[in-house]
Amino acid sequence: MKPCTSLLVISLFSAIAFAEIQESKTFPNLRSTTTLAESKLHAGLLVGYNNPNDGDNSAGLGLDVGYQPYIPFGLGFEITNTDNRSIVLGKISYNFGGEIPFIHNSFVGMAAGKDESTFVIGPLAGFDIPIASHGPDSRFTLGAGAKYLFSDNSSTEALSFNGNMKYWF
Repeated sequence: MKPCTSLLVISLFSAIAFAEIQESKTFPNLRSTTTLAESKLHAGLLVGYNNPNDGDNSAGLGLDVGYQPYIPFGLGFEITNTDNRSIVLGKISYNFGGEIPFIHNSFVGMAAGKDESTFVIGPLAGFDIPIASHGPDSRFTLGAGAKYLFSDNSSTEALSFNGNMKYWF
């Protein structure tokens, strides 16, 4: 694992540990979910842009599913296909809370998985905003996300940007 990746992992878990100590609405305390709404079970479609180090940029299409077994942590699975690679990822995220709309709907996390030939790992961040025409309790969200995936082969490392639409059960 590269030093930059190690630093990102340490920073993420340090922020999570700080959040446990400093309870606030933005950083909710860890607890199990009790309702389907709290579990945030969702499925979504990703459309985006993949920019690998080898310069073979391409559009991508993917599927994202996930849930929140413990507040504020989410687990998910993503499969993305571009013109030049397919990636399968497992994801863990920290979901922010509170009253500030953009922050309340944001998340940070880590993704790890495999493309055709190498293991990949990296940080991710994004947001999911409820579609206003359906009210604040909308089951549909529009959002965006970004991730940088590190690998043993530097030419397959990639920065990805995705727009998404998700359905929340």
